[in-house]
Amino acid sequence: PIGEFVELINADRVPHNLEGMVLIIAEKTCVLKSDILAPEEVIAITSDSSTRDYCLQRTHRCQLTATNLAMRSSGDSLVIRDPYGFVVDSLVYSPTWHAQHVGVTKGKSLERRSALLHSTNSTSRSGFG
Repeated sequence: PIGEFVELINADRVPHNLEGMVLIIAEKTCVLKSDILAPEEVIAITSDSSTRDYCLQRTHRCQLTATNLAMRSSGDSLVIRDPYGFVVDSLVYSPTWHAQHVGVTKGKSLERRSALLHSTNSTSRSGFG
């Protein structure tokens, strides 16, 4: 099994440097390292080296962090802030987002269907089985 990870996508038309950005999950803060994210490019953020290897095998770029990214199955908040403290994106996820046919949700992924839809839009999420 692989560990927790969060994928970030640059839905903008210009490259962005992740340096100084922070990913906050619940009350844990992960400072992102300098890395240029090209338009439509995806990068996985994880604290687990086997998860990093998994992401790299799937041709994803990956950044390994020392901050434990364990997320609660009961729901949690995720916030991305730029170096100036402004919120770039945020969401509060719920276990009810999983697809109806998924009986056991432990270890199952949640995905944002479209980076172009706002995080609070309920149609932008999808639970996997």
